[in-house]
Amino acid sequence: MIKFSNCASLATSLFFIASLLTLNGQGVPRDYWQDMTTEDFAVLNTESVIAILPVAAIEQHGPHLPVCADACANKAVTERMLKLKPVGLPVTVLPMLPVGKSNEHSDFPGTLTLEPETLRRLWTEIAESVHRVGIRKLVLYNSHGGQPPIMDIVARDLRVRLDMLVVVVNQFSLYPTDLFPEDENKYGVHGGSAETSVMLYLHPDLVDMSKAQNFEPSMKSLEGDYQHLSATGPTRIAWQSQDLNPAGVVGNALDADAERGAKLIENAAVQFVSILKEVDRYSLSNLRMGPLSKE
Repeated sequence: MIKFSNCASLATSLFFIASLLTLNGQGVPRDYWQDMTTEDFAVLNTESVIAILPVAAIEQHGPHLPVCADACANKAVTERMLKLKPVGLPVTVLPMLPVGKSNEHSDFPGTLTLEPETLRRLWTEIAESVHRVGIRKLVLYNSHGGQPPIMDIVARDLRVRLDMLVVVVNQFSLYPTDLFPEDENKYGVHGGSAETSVMLYLHPDLVDMSKAQNFEPSMKSLEGDYQHLSATGPTRIAWQSQDLNPAGVVGNALDADAERGAKLIENAAVQFVSILKEVDRYSLSNLRMGPLSKE
């Protein structure tokens, strides 16, 4: 039997036991990376832990939305995912990196942007720090449409060099497509109905609907004039946002409401949980060595 000399030692011991139980005694991490102590990391079952790196953007979203739109949406989905995930799903969320590659919006005030190489190195070096703990499962969770090509490069490089399982998840691919007209889903890619609805739900105080418009996309006429060239198809032109509309945004921001914004966030969070369950089930043994690695 353990004897305690005073109440303080009892309290200390109970706190220690509670800390282990918080980690479920089986190396399940806390929801947020920064909330763990260095000793917490020492008892993690790193083979199963999934680290999530949220990456976003601070960029212009037209005259009606704040420049935080991508980062705000990312934060909302991540927080909702943590509430919906099953107890024991071994995920931990790294600090969000709100600034990304937004040079397609650099002609508009308020946009913050990093060079692609800077961003590649930043994400890679954070992943290397995660790997040093012993964690080999990493999810790059992105809410900005200008970043998937860089994410793919980083993910493949980490697989090659560090033998990590890196999964790329883009938030906009998790949104349902039945809430808005087909044309809006296709062309309203920036500051349109969907993003305006999300911000009306999350931060209505930051939305100025008196400046919202139906920002017609010039890409419609582009597709009418050319057989192959488009802004979003397989044969894409490299565009800046003012090429799509002089206001730097496209889509019908007038057709937006908080109710549909809530549905977008909820659906994205539900889909995110489903993806993380699959990442949890995916065995690292599927990452095989090739002939040259075996030498």
